[in-house]
Amino acid sequence: MVSIIVIAAAFAAVCLLYNFGFIAYQQKRALLFTASMNGLRAKFSGCTGKITRIVRFRKSGNHTLRFQKSAEKGAIAVSLFDPHGNALISEGEEEIYSIPAEAGKRYKLRIVMEKATGSYSIEIE
Repeated sequence: MVSIIVIAAAFAAVCLLYNFGFIAYQQKRALLFTASMNGLRAKFSGCTGKITRIVRFRKSGNHTLRFQKSAEKGAIAVSLFDPHGNALISEGEEEIYSIPAEAGKRYKLRIVMEKATGSYSIEIE
């Protein structure tokens, strides 16, 4: 009985950390993958999959998302979804995006890699 409570508490803690943007959900396979703690920078080799994380903006208005990538092989793209699931950025490969956002709302940031070798970096202002 105690083990079930411990497992449920651990699951609840992980869900809270994801919902508040402290950890990323990762579905990927790679020969090599190193990333920053927040998942906004990474270097990888032979990577296929996606990384999803929650982003919250402190102020309402237009924000800038800078997506820098260096792909020796394969493809790397970024997507951003508003709180209702509508795509603000859909499979984007450009470098700079202007994003209309509301303060405190949950936005989903997704990085998709397809047989990719290289790196990416994301900055949100």
